[in-house]
Amino acid sequence: MKRLGIPVEALAQPEPVFIYPGHEDAYQLFCDHADQWRSHMGGYYAFDATVAYAWMDSEGIEGKRRNELWREVRQIAGGALAIMREQMEEAQRKASANRSH
Repeated sequence: MKRLGIPVEALAQPEPVFIYPGHEDAYQLFCDHADQWRSHMGGYYAFDATVAYAWMDSEGIEGKRRNELWREVRQIAGGALAIMREQMEEAQRKASANRSH
């Protein structure tokens, strides 16, 4: 795997995730579409609402529940976005340190 550029850590089993009751739909929506981000040259900046609303349409989710679900997904996406930014900043710091040596 190393020859292919895939770090061994990428193949490790993820830790189990506990989903609080009542939040399963938001988690499922996010996981099913976790590759659907809006981005620009600076990186990712938002989870794609178009995809989320299309999923809710296909699942027949309407009205107040739809709004609640979108708020939950935005919370999940916000946490994921913060982690992605941290990782990008760390990679930039390492690249900068390597250039200075």
